Amino acid sequence: MSAFTTIISFVFNGKIISINFSEPVAFKPSATVFEFLCTIENKNSLIQEYARKDYEIFSVSLAQLDGRGGLEYKSFDPHLLLLPMMHGKQLIINRDELKIDPPSDIYNFNAPEEEIIELLHSIADDRNTKILETMGLMYLKPFTLEEVLRLKHRYLDALVINGLTHTRHLHIKNKMTLQRILDISDVAELNFMVEDKKFLAFGAGVNINEVITFCKRSMVRLAETLQQVGSVQIRNQITLSDIITTAVLNGGLISFLTALGSRLRLASVIGNRECKLEDCYSEHQKINIKPDELITLIIIPKLVDNEIIKSV
Repeated sequence: MSAFTTIISFVFNGKIISINFSEPVAFKPSATVFEFLCTIENKNSLIQEYARKDYEIFSVSLAQLDGRGGLEYKSFDPHLLLLPMMHGKQLIINRDELKIDPPSDIYNFNAPEEEIIELLHSIADDRNTKILETMGLMYLKPFTLEEVLRLKHRYLDALVINGLTHTRHLHIKNKMTLQRILDISDVAELNFMVEDKKFLAFGAGVNINEVITFCKRSMVRLAETLQQVGSVQIRNQITLSDIITTAVLNGGLISFLTALGSRLRLASVIGNRECKLEDCYSEHQKINIKPDELITLIIIPKLVDNEIIKSV
């Protein structure tokens, strides 16, 4: 195994927050961002007020380095965003959505972008695998595909988290008792999109909003189908791989992708293989791949002009 650390770091309220899970902490590494916000010092904060009332879900934003010298921003549901997923990012509270008066300056941080970029660069080099273990839970967060496959092979019982769906099961339905979580949400090798004359291909880390933007011109039907998947925040947190793995959020999408003849590329420590999407499901619509395999690529054939796809 490569070098590892027990610390996650992110920017909040204009400073770097570091949490060391080798020391006593108030929550499991599977805690949500919302749960983290409820533990901050200001007990009379608007977040605490929110927690006591039945408000609709609000959103937070995460800013991260975009690789071009700037920042990119995405909104998320804090109830479904796990704390270690914030490593290397800035957490911003979308205060206006809370509709609570008076607002608190702590959630209205407006530092110049240059300062945030400098802070994020100071923690961006920490790409060692995170092994966060406390309260009976081991949370594994690698940053390379090689390390992901090694950990997947070693911990066959680990729940792989790439986006939304499994965190929804874990924190909303609360029906799972987990010993290990394998978080692959920050593996750059899974975050890519390619297109040629006949196919679109999406890495397992590409979220639904990114897929929609990418295929709006070349495959409008797919973009329109994906627009039906939840809110903007939900689509920022879910990937095609999530939907394929769980087959719970949009069964119609699975049927559509299957009718197109979509294929999956699966990887393990042994190597890669490709299979038809339809061959990866059991009769009970459960994904049927080997325990040490991981979906790394979804390959979708393009519709030809005037082609009509019927799914059953």
